[in-house]
Amino acid sequence: MVGETLSWLTATHRLAKDHGVPLVVALIPVGTVDPAYVEFWRPWSRYFSASLSADARHRRLADAIRRAGLPVVDLRDDLGGVPGTYRLTDGHWTTRGSELVADRLSHELLKLQRN
Repeated sequence: MVGETLSWLTATHRLAKDHGVPLVVALIPVGTVDPAYVEFWRPWSRYFSASLSADARHRRLADAIRRAGLPVVDLRDDLGGVPGTYRLTDGHWTTRGSELVADRLSHELLKLQRN
């Protein structure tokens, strides 16, 4: 799936660039970056393994995007190691997680506006 995803991201970047539109890819990690999420789900290895698999795909995709030279914001950098950023039962962001992401993305969008 990484190759397929990278191909459409590359095409999207090329199209945006041809039209003078800046593009930044924001990668959203799964809950495994939140220590509290990991602690909660680790006992249920069958279910937790899906999150670990998604995390591995995330890492491979982030690496491929960087190698391709596409602009990327990997939110793993902002959410990683911060407990309480993901809801334990459904893996969506908590208010804290949403605030961290909003801060990071607003910073990145302001950088684009200045250029």
